[in-house]
Amino acid sequence: MCGVDLRVDVVSAVHLPDPSYWPLVLAMSFPLIGCGVIYHVVLAAVGVALLITAVLGWALGPSSAPDRLIPAESTT
Repeated sequence: MCGVDLRVDVVSAVHLPDPSYWPLVLAMSFPLIGCGVIYHVVLAAVGVALLITAVLGWALGPSSAPDRLIPAESTT
């Protein structure tokens, strides 16, 4: 119409994070903390330690999968 190209490259427009178990570990820490508050403070402390570990593990994890090494073709 006006000479402006509005197409978007789909491959570069969609970025999903790599799969991780840390969100599941983080989610499991909250009921553990809740049970610890009700029953025993040691259980809550274990839940808090798990929460801190999960947050750090998720935040400091690699932002992308490592590149796969492709062997170079032989020229001989």
